Amino acid sequence: MDAKEVAYRLGWKKIPPEAVKEFRARRQADPSDAEAAFVLGYYAYRERRLDEAIAEFEDAIRLDFPQPKVHYWLARAYAERGRRSQALKQYEQVMLKLGFPYLFRLALQLDIH
Repeated sequence: MDAKEVAYRLGWKKIPPEAVKEFRARRQADPSDAEAAFVLGYYAYRERRLDEAIAEFEDAIRLDFPQPKVHYWLARAYAERGRRSQALKQYEQVMLKLGFPYLFRLALQLDIH
């Protein structure tokens, strides 16, 4: 099961344990697997393990994961950790790659007016 199938089936609400095991195995076998880093970051974020999520999302970006939403999820994790300036930098990337609606959503989340 790849990340797209997981996302489609679950609407990014939960990742089944068997998929988590698969992506952990992929990440261990190939530390340069950006897709596995993104999925594991998302899983950690949903499990409220924000430091782990941040590390995985940062790796996914460093490894050139092609989906711009990795910046969105990293920004949310940064914001929830109180790292607002880093969150804003990531949301700037979201705006550049995905457009204004995502930046507006960030502003609401960070209570910026």
